[in-house]
Amino acid sequence: MSITHDEVIHTATLARLRLTDAELDRFSRELARITEYMDQLKEAVEQLGDDDVPAVRTDSRMTLRPDHIEQWFDSSVVLRAAPDTKGHLFRVPKVIG
Repeated sequence: MSITHDEVIHTATLARLRLTDAELDRFSRELARITEYMDQLKEAVEQLGDDDVPAVRTDSRMTLRPDHIEQWFDSSVVLRAAPDTKGHLFRVPKVIG
């Protein structure tokens, strides 16, 4: 499967990226190589039968530690270092209009 320049431009537009012509060429080549590799993987999987694929085992002994809240820092120290605060919050410029 080949990736066209138009598809890369469309994807870059959706991601709000501005690409130079050199970047457009490079990303088109790289994405084409990635999709070719994915096609090879798909073909290899199709050649294998379901019986040839080993089952995935999980270790039933694996456990997660319980979550608990810890005080990692004194928030007043961090807030004093911030350029702009309001109460116990950081104030930042508006990003979305």
